Amino acid sequence: MLPLAEQIVFWQVYTIAASACVGLIGWYSYYVFGGLKRALLFTATLAGLYVAFFGILITEDLNLLLGAIFCFMVLACVMVMTRKLDWYKVT
Repeated sequence: MLPLAEQIVFWQVYTIAASACVGLIGWYSYYVFGGLKRALLFTATLAGLYVAFFGILITEDLNLLLGAIFCFMVLACVMVMTRKLDWYKVT
């Protein structure tokens, strides 16, 4: 991103880099998850995270607060999704 950021504006660089990453990981997840539906869901979630990261980056005065709130929300979501998982049986 850094070489591109010297040539064009940041939001365009971020869009190019985020699209490339989401596209590559989305393509790879199709083979990992073994189906289009799960891969699209994962890719959409990842794209949403990149949009949220961009929103945090462009808020100059509130990025520390928004980043902390975002991390807390992600942690809470992971805890809710894994609350019934028996970690001793996962191998």
